[in-house]
Amino acid sequence: MASSLSFGSPFVNDSVCKTIKKKSIFNIPLLNELNRGDRYVFTSHNDSRFVQLETTTEMLRWSSVLDQDFGSMHLKMLKIKADIIDIVLSDGGRFIAFYTKDDIHMIEIPWAYKDVSNMNHVFQRKVSKVNNVSKIKKVLFHPKAANDSCVVILFEDDSIWLYDFNIRKKIILNEENGRFGLGDKVTLINDMVFSNDGLTLYLLSVSGGGDIHALYPCLPSRLLIKESELQTLMSKSVILYNSINKETKPEVKRSIIKQVQFVTKLGLKNKEKDDEVGLEIEDNYRYVKPQGPFTIAPFPGKLYDSTAKQITVLDIGRQNELLVMTFDDKNVLFLFKDLELSMVWDTPGFYYNTSLVLIENLKLTSSGEEIVIKSFKKQGKFLLKDIDTVYLVDTTTWSSLVSKCISDEDLTPLVGTSFKSNIVTLDWKDKFCSAGVWKYNGVEGLIVSSPLKVYTKSFFVGTSLFSSIKNNDEAKIKEREDEIKYTVAFSQPISEIMELTKLYRNDCRNPFPDIIEARIREKPIANDSNEEQLSIMTKFSSDLITKIIKGQSLGINLHSRILEQQYELTRQLKHTQDIVTKQETMDEVNKGHIYQWNEKVIKQINLIKRFNDLNEILTQIETSEKFKDIVISNNEITWFKEIRNQAVKFNEFVHKQKAVNDDLKFIAKELTVIQSRSGELQTKAKNEWESLRQILKEDSVLIKQSFNVKGEK
Repeated sequence: MASSLSFGSPFVNDSVCKTIKKKSIFNIPLLNELNRGDRYVFTSHNDSRFVQLETTTEMLRWSSVLDQDFGSMHLKMLKIKADIIDIVLSDGGRFIAFYTKDDIHMIEIPWAYKDVSNMNHVFQRKVSKVNNVSKIKKVLFHPKAANDSCVVILFEDDSIWLYDFNIRKKIILNEENGRFGLGDKVTLINDMVFSNDGLTLYLLSVSGGGDIHALYPCLPSRLLIKESELQTLMSKSVILYNSINKETKPEVKRSIIKQVQFVTKLGLKNKEKDDEVGLEIEDNYRYVKPQGPFTIAPFPGKLYDSTAKQITVLDIGRQNELLVMTFDDKNVLFLFKDLELSMVWDTPGFYYNTSLVLIENLKLTSSGEEIVIKSFKKQGKFLLKDIDTVYLVDTTTWSSLVSKCISDEDLTPLVGTSFKSNIVTLDWKDKFCSAGVWKYNGVEGLIVSSPLKVYTKSFFVGTSLFSSIKNNDEAKIKEREDEIKYTVAFSQPISEIMELTKLYRNDCRNPFPDIIEARIREKPIANDSNEEQLSIMTKFSSDLITKIIKGQSLGINLHSRILEQQYELTRQLKHTQDIVTKQETMDEVNKGHIYQWNEKVIKQINLIKRFNDLNEILTQIETSEKFKDIVISNNEITWFKEIRNQAVKFNEFVHKQKAVNDDLKFIAKELTVIQSRSGELQTKAKNEWESLRQILKEDSVLIKQSFNVKGEK
């Protein structure tokens, strides 16, 4: 089922891909190979910008696909890097966050700056001890929040916070309602994900092995929504309202009517909204109740003993999506929501249109536990990784057709369709850190990062071969232009190196953090109860070794910089020598050009003088009376006649030449026709010759037979 990267693979290694890989943000020398940390690479702004975070150097870097240089900033994360659960980037690319069980660190990415060493603390904020009752389990940025300022926090007690860190305001969802027996709280939530429209938060509960619930609508304090999205939401609400009949339950009617009222309010606010500020959402519309669990039809019977692990949303185009569930027994389910949900605010245990249809059940054959890479967002495709392998699951062979049929309201093309996804195994043997999608010059590609390298491949589009060739040619032209243009070859800006040096010097000034009691210091190490002293010595040695490792890493970095400066000096000297050599040649050529120029100027002056003299003579002739009465001589008449005859002959020659050219074009055209028909004539002649030979052969047989008959007589 899985295939390696080969011919027929969805990837190509073109010049655009090589250009991306040569970006300086991905080619910074490693500080310490023995103590290398993780390197996370994300893409934002319609996959046209890169964000890279290194845990070894605590450096955040950012760049555009169009830029060769990059910006950098030091992060305050050294003491917690081992406890980081995950790192997430906001949908708008404004913030990146890493979180532990207790704290959330928010970093604003200063896209407008390259060097922020003097004000990096302005872009970093920390939310400490978010919840004193429970630990953090998962954090997501709300995709529809204005300025990316709202995060959704899942805690280990299954409560969900909508937290606006700009105004430090929280909305708590999925709480205990205090009712005895069946409540509306979803328990044992293992994962959560937003829908493509950013209004539905799907929850994966493992209380029953694998149940899907939904919080709809899940809203930030200020909502960013387009006019087209609002129109779609209104259309869905009207359809739900028109579906109400006598058999509809009262709580369903109330929810649908309230939804229509809410969407109508949004429409009125949208006329006066500021695109940057968004629509303000009242708190009573933010407290929503969970819906579900969703039914799955048909549900594979073999999965009743399995436990779900993850859930993600797969965009299949045309505003359609699939839900993807992974299980601990390596099964993957592709589910489609066939009915439209209703918004629920005040009805616990709500069940209405909570149904999913199973489209494909994919069984993997990997050796470890699969994890969905949610930072990779590509229509119809998603990434899975296990212990040492990365898989690309491609559903476009059927998912794009499903999306088209849904949009066209015609399921006829699905008849006979094979719902089988293609799995491609990436040639990846290093430690996996992150993955994303990039776009450059009309080409899309995959980027995967590890502590040691960055892996890039362009997606192959079979229907765009000539476009791909054109993009490759444009990339080659740009690459040649970049070669001609002189650029400094430093892989790391000096400001970043100076910042690392400053941080290391400050770290070396700090003494050993633990206070050693006097009674322990006074005792000699060689005693029977020296465990405390040995423990302190171990901590002291560990602290000292850490500082030595940092110093060695910084030394390697400085050494690399010195080597680069030596190379740069040699390169500049070579370019200077080339320029001096070319200058001498240009001086020699310039002397010849100046000589020729002077000659042309002298000739021009003489011609202008002769022209002025002639002009004066003609003026005199025109104004003089004696020239008007002069009779034209016979020689002049003969001369004028000769000029006229020559002009007539010249015109005749021009017409003859045109006629000859027309004849030649006609002959060439006829020759082309004859040449095209020559093959047919040869075939026809050959067939006629073969027919004649056959006739002669038959005649010879008849003649021989007739002679034989006469001889016998």
